[in-house]
Amino acid sequence: KGEDARMTFKMGNETLPIVQLEVGKNKLSEFKGRDYFKLFSAISRVDECNQEDRYHWSKVRKEMKS
Repeated sequence: KGEDARMTFKMGNETLPIVQLEVGKNKLSEFKGRDYFKLFSAISRVDECNQEDRYHWSKVRKEMKS
């Protein structure tokens, strides 16, 4: 649930989770690292965060570890 997630965003009055995907080894492409997605569970939709949002969530995640 959005309220229980460690990383969230607001859409209207609803709190929704941000999902972090970590790719360690990828044989299909050169991508290796983390990506962030906005999860809209009520409509079964996942949207990839844009570059600005990825940078923001990466900073948030680092601060949470400290």
